Amino acid sequence: MELTKTKKFNLILGLSASIALSGCQELGGGVFGGGTDTDPRLNSGHQAEFFGESGMWACVGGGLIGAASGAIIGASTGDSSTAAAGAAIGAVAGCGVGMGTNYYLEKQRTSYANKEDRLNAEIQQVQSANQASRETIAAARTVLAQDNQTLVKLDKQIKNKTVQQSQARQELAKIDANLKTLNERLAKLKSSRDNFTASARELKSQGANVSQYNAQISQLNKQINELESLVAATSKQRTAIRLG
Repeated sequence: MELTKTKKFNLILGLSASIALSGCQELGGGVFGGGTDTDPRLNSGHQAEFFGESGMWACVGGGLIGAASGAIIGASTGDSSTAAAGAAIGAVAGCGVGMGTNYYLEKQRTSYANKEDRLNAEIQQVQSANQASRETIAAARTVLAQDNQTLVKLDKQIKNKTVQQSQARQELAKIDANLKTLNERLAKLKSSRDNFTASARELKSQGANVSQYNAQISQLNKQINELESLVAATSKQRTAIRLG
């Protein structure tokens, strides 16, 4: 029996959602959790858990939105194969976008029975983000301090031509991997901060006492600024290195 257009669309969307989830599971432990070249000290404790899980579910949120958009565009052609391809492409593209503020707010509105439960849950979420950022900053101080020393040494060796370029590239690749991971985590923390800020504003408009929530968000913002300064200093030193 031939499927109706609606059933075909739902089937395509369901398959594409599975694609989004499976792909995001890889990203959760890879891109957001830190790649294989990243210093292991940046992949330990709560920070690894937080960035791995939050990265995956942000990806799922964006992936589902992308899958829906892609399926709609593809289905408009009347070709089910085109719709499937559009949904799959949208799922992958959406994963890169992540969980936007509007999606986050809608998810929070539908996840809790009342504003008090939602507020308590979100305070715990921002506390978790603060713990992850504190651990990341502590690890980044150690890792980037060593990276900075390596950069100073390499700069001298390159100028004096006392290091092989293959060795220099290997050292720089490790530093680049650390910076890449930390920049990705900064992006995630900023996205989380923006989501928390918007949600706190919404809850306040509903009469909730968000003073504790805002205090945690303020703490998170300070930690973002501190981590950003650490990364910027090493990035500046890294960009000064030139290989022939």
